Amino acid sequence: MGGLGRGARMKANEAIVEVRDLVYAIAGRRVLDGLTFSIPRGSCFGVMGMSGTGKSTLLKNLMGLVRPTAGDIIIDGVSIVGLSERELTAVRRKMGMCFQYAALFDSMTVADNVAFGLRRHTTLSEEEIRAEVTAALQRVGMAGTEDLYPAQLSGGMRKRVGIARALVLKPEIMLYDEPSAGLDPITTAVLDQYIASLSREAGMTSVIVTHEVEELFALCDLVMMIHQGHIVAIDTPEALRESSDPLVRQFVEGQPEGPIAV
Repeated sequence: MGGLGRGARMKANEAIVEVRDLVYAIAGRRVLDGLTFSIPRGSCFGVMGMSGTGKSTLLKNLMGLVRPTAGDIIIDGVSIVGLSERELTAVRRKMGMCFQYAALFDSMTVADNVAFGLRRHTTLSEEEIRAEVTAALQRVGMAGTEDLYPAQLSGGMRKRVGIARALVLKPEIMLYDEPSAGLDPITTAVLDQYIASLSREAGMTSVIVTHEVEELFALCDLVMMIHQGHIVAIDTPEALRESSDPLVRQFVEGQPEGPIAV
């Protein structure tokens, strides 16, 4: 277990992300209700739970794309709650986001998609940008696709281009929202290999949100389970497999009968 080299990268459990009593409500309904946890620097941290339990909403809160109703979020020592959009942009530069369906710009080539952030946030020359784009695509096994458009790519290829677009800005934290959604098992395995190797080589912190238990357990050092907006458990994959909590056991084992109603 622990495809990213557990332990070696977790420097005395120094937290790069801290979440304290986080509440996020919509129309009076608490989607996230009092979440408190921390993510060790250099680790791979997984978030699992049923669909609609607030996993993707949590990522949006971490990125500052939505504002929490209450609580605090601290990214690398900086509380992002209450920051202006300009101040948030500076913090977001430390983070990369791979969206569930890649969210590529259909009218742009692969190269232009990957270069988008570099052109907006850096002063690199076009020659330097081309070099960075080429290197990022090579890292995710997409060399030679620069002139293609998203419509010409498979789902797995689009996901890899999405990762390259995030990686090109050299983030310290990578957030993955359902990275294997809609992919076949072989493509999922290939994508997981890239996620593991990229995180290991770059030493970055990875946060992976998915309901795919085996995927999380193969990749992550720590996994948190959310149910109905609350944290049920945070532990290593090994400990979660042996958990006596009926919610955890039902979800991990994929049992139809139990306290989780579908």
